[in-house]
Amino acid sequence: MKPKPCYNVFAAPCAARISNFLTTSWPRLVLTLRPSQKPRLCCPSRLRCWRCFWSKTVRSLTSAGGSLTLNNPPAPPALPMRSEISGWLMDVYTRPNGNLVCWLLGEDGQRWLLPMDFPVTFYAAGHTESLRQAWRAVTDPAVHKTRAVRPDLYGSEQVLLALTAPSPGQARAIYRQLSATFPHLDYYDADVPLGVRFMARTGVPLLGYCRFQTNGEYLLALEALESPWDLAPSHPPLRIMELNCNADPFLHLPSNLTLRCGAWTYCLALQPLRAFLVNFRAILQCYDPDVILTDYGDAWFFPFLRQKAPHLNPNRDPTLSVAFQRERSLFAYGQVLYRAQQAHLFGRWHIDRRNAALFGEIGLEGVLELARVTGLGVQEAARKSPGAGITALQMLTALRDQVLIPVAKAQAEAPRTLNDLIHHDRGGMVYQPLIGVHKHVAEIDFTSMYPSIMVHHNISPETLGQSGAAPGLIPRTLRPLLEKRTALKRWLRSLDHRDCRAPSLQARQMALKWLLVVCFGYLGYKNARFGRVES
Repeated sequence: MKPKPCYNVFAAPCAARISNFLTTSWPRLVLTLRPSQKPRLCCPSRLRCWRCFWSKTVRSLTSAGGSLTLNNPPAPPALPMRSEISGWLMDVYTRPNGNLVCWLLGEDGQRWLLPMDFPVTFYAAGHTESLRQAWRAVTDPAVHKTRAVRPDLYGSEQVLLALTAPSPGQARAIYRQLSATFPHLDYYDADVPLGVRFMARTGVPLLGYCRFQTNGEYLLALEALESPWDLAPSHPPLRIMELNCNADPFLHLPSNLTLRCGAWTYCLALQPLRAFLVNFRAILQCYDPDVILTDYGDAWFFPFLRQKAPHLNPNRDPTLSVAFQRERSLFAYGQVLYRAQQAHLFGRWHIDRRNAALFGEIGLEGVLELARVTGLGVQEAARKSPGAGITALQMLTALRDQVLIPVAKAQAEAPRTLNDLIHHDRGGMVYQPLIGVHKHVAEIDFTSMYPSIMVHHNISPETLGQSGAAPGLIPRTLRPLLEKRTALKRWLRSLDHRDCRAPSLQARQMALKWLLVVCFGYLGYKNARFGRVES
């Protein structure tokens, strides 16, 4: 017999379920059980009750009559003053106060959300008088201001106003203030993704195995134990929850949701709404997933959750709410593409399989590989185009080499004579094959042909027309990417097709392939940070 949904949420048969939910969610509440309805030790819906129902704590809560006062759950044991722990760096983000927070997963399975001191520096360039005015406009005593001289991509020295803020959030606020007041100034290193900046400074990649020191409240130090270019990196033990609805919400409202958490599957009816919210919150608290995979989570489920239950926070970090990014339409390759709004979580990841461009082809393994090598967060790497990934890689190389990163592309096409155009821009020859059935046909297949040409012939915006120049920014960025994909393909060919490692290797090399595919054409893109049409 199919178990009935929990509709009478404060009835005695479901006291165990609700007691556990209230102890972890709403402290200092009183649950009143009527003496005439003694709670049963075996719930009629036991097939859908939580495993913690059978714990001694819940048994003691549900066996007492009258009023029960539910206190906060016990705090985790305090760490010594300074502890050294090995684990994985999962994500970095900022809290409302602007401070950086690192989400770490220890080898013992403990999840950590630790703030860290992380000052951020960006630069402004322009006329001397304008820089003086910008200097005087920044009045925050916590911001360090100084004069600096740094080279740009093309080697020219730039006289700059350097501003160092104590946290990433403060740096963003100061940049917005200055760019609105002094729009004619050129800004550098101001909008670099936080994960890219963190990876360039600390050397610890996202999803990289590391050793970190903490006093239980703050992250004190971090040391990388793996490189993003390792062929067989260690994998963190992720807890994955899948959430599927039984209908397309763009056509009509779904009636139930299916949640898969490891070996457990739950089917929750959306009506009555209160029962659904209680059950969903209890599953989220009990299983505590690291990854939530959804269908229509961006466009429907999390907006629905925000509208119906604004008090229910699906984040692991309670100081933040779900971050929504508005939908947008873009024109690419002769067609209009629509990208739905996005819902990003903090302390765990949310990936909408219907709103992730490459997820159907590369899966979760490929998304993790993109995040590992580019420095983009997993939620961004799943949704953004490969062009954003290759741009993040170029920024990472520029930060490590202390090359200025412009906020907007400022390099126009260099003037050329007609003879130069005739000599260099000859175009390509396209051979139309003869239609028919042929024999003795040979096929030539190149492994990442255009990226290989760019690496071996040093094709980069700053090296055009120069012979014997040092490797440019683009070849330095592409070389480790190309070498890793070649090694993964070689490893994949050496395995039997039934080997359990083959799907993972295939997804990872396919993710790297997409980064390499766009690297050539992206140099001519109008918004490419380091692009030039001539290259």
